[in-house]
Amino acid sequence: MTASTVVAGNWLPAKGQALTITGNTALFSLIGIDYGGNGSTNFNLPNLTAAAPDGLTYVICVAGVYP
Repeated sequence: MTASTVVAGNWLPAKGQALTITGNTALFSLIGIDYGGNGSTNFNLPNLTAAAPDGLTYVICVAGVYP
């Protein structure tokens, strides 16, 4: 996770949106349902909108190498 002015590629804004577990199994294994979701088909990203520095958006990487 990082703060950025651009959201593109393998990054999603941390704005509390729901994601499917089947399409994001590695991220679900890290986050679980700590921020919402039903835990069987979906989970939510954290909503960090209010915590982001001026003009920036917190983004979370949704693809990459996962051990």
